[in-house]
Amino acid sequence: MKPSRFTLLTGIAWIALSALTSRAYAQGGVPLWTNRYDGPGNNLDEAKAVVVDSIGNVFVTGHSLSETSDDYATIAYSSMGVPLWTNRYNGPGNGVDQPNALAVDSSGNVFVTGHASRTENSYAGVYATLAYSTAGMPLWTNLFNRPDNNHYFATAVAVDRSGNVFVTGNGYDLGTELSYPATLAYSGAGVPLWTNLWPEAGEARGVALDGSGNVIVYGGGTIAYSSVGVPLWTNRYRSGALAVDRNGNLFVTRGEYNNGSESDYSTIAYSSAGVPFWTNRYNGPANGYDTSEAIAVDGDGNVFVTGSSWGDFPSADDIVTIKYSNAGVSLWTNRYNGPGHSYDHARGIAVDRGGNVFVTGFTYDGGFGGVAMATVAYSSAGVPLWTNHFRGGQAAGIAVDNSGNAVVTGTSSGDYLTIKYSAIPPPIRLSIEPDSIGGYFLRFKGIPGSAYRLQRATSLTGLWTASAPQTASASGLVEFWDFFPPPGQAFYRVRAE
Repeated sequence: MKPSRFTLLTGIAWIALSALTSRAYAQGGVPLWTNRYDGPGNNLDEAKAVVVDSIGNVFVTGHSLSETSDDYATIAYSSMGVPLWTNRYNGPGNGVDQPNALAVDSSGNVFVTGHASRTENSYAGVYATLAYSTAGMPLWTNLFNRPDNNHYFATAVAVDRSGNVFVTGNGYDLGTELSYPATLAYSGAGVPLWTNLWPEAGEARGVALDGSGNVIVYGGGTIAYSSVGVPLWTNRYRSGALAVDRNGNLFVTRGEYNNGSESDYSTIAYSSAGVPFWTNRYNGPANGYDTSEAIAVDGDGNVFVTGSSWGDFPSADDIVTIKYSNAGVSLWTNRYNGPGHSYDHARGIAVDRGGNVFVTGFTYDGGFGGVAMATVAYSSAGVPLWTNHFRGGQAAGIAVDNSGNAVVTGTSSGDYLTIKYSAIPPPIRLSIEPDSIGGYFLRFKGIPGSAYRLQRATSLTGLWTASAPQTASASGLVEFWDFFPPPGQAFYRVRAE
């Protein structure tokens, strides 16, 4: 029986048998380099965040335990994974100093923020924000606390097009256990510009910038400031993550308890003026605990939300990623149930210029030694493209460079672990032509002299079988012949050797 349809892994369209051409992806997600960082104390080193600059340099920050104290440790790698510089920061109290976030400006200058202890034996600290040049030279350091001498810790940092730096975080009263958010602005040279307190919110988790330079702080609610610190609007809905599209629309998400279920993903869209215009909730199939962790927006304004969702038996938590249109229409939902059918948790999400989405986190499985860093890629249409595991690792964050390569950082065996995965290649134009005896020729243009395999399956989650490798001719032509395609439907993908 001949197949009635073919699907080529574009994630875009079904292709009827009579169609002559469509597109297929060659394989992406190949590890290009892996780097570890073990600090001078050979103790616990925990990466917290990663960013990539405009030329592909990678910057990672986290905390690193030396022989005497926990310090900031920030590392720069070239796009090829060559270590460029490492800077450590030991705060004024020679105590617990831990960064939470970093950002990079258009010139490649790097800004790191977190908290630094006031004294060696006290956790109570101050905001500590550091600036480094693209070559790793320390430019300035700013500390912030108020006369109440409570515990102040920065949670996030952002940089605008002019190089101004915005830091947000919380002042924590160790007696009353109340939190008092504070947001600061510095010039690119480190000059304090303004400070705003937001005591009624109770918590600041992050900061983002819209296309007009307005500063958006979120956590116990969402508040917008102008670039000079004037409050513009406030919404009281709590949020765990936020993204902004090119039109200034805001999208916030969090796990929220709901009648009849434990907790659901809850995602809300606001206009640039703070007016809510849609809300979506996701309740997983087990009607259990579903909590969103991260959110991203592509160039067309589509919204991607990821987190963890309780699955049907025998699964536990799965990593669930959802795509909404800019108008809030649910476009697709993907669940990732790791090989151990155990606890799978998302920690970060990023989108490339083509709308492909990358999710990272960790999965538990005895076959991976207990825990593994898990990174999953989907096409813009939700087709799973590749999955990679690193045994013994837990991801903390992910970034995508201008070429679409994904960089993941986290912790493995007490060290920073940073991995760069190859980009999803541009689509291959693949032709499907029946022959006279019931077979099919599948042809595409590749790189002359390079070898490729054609892989086939009867479902996206099924077993893939591969052809023998074929080498592209001098003109780049690669040709495969499939005489016994499976009945029903077939899925094809191309893999470069």
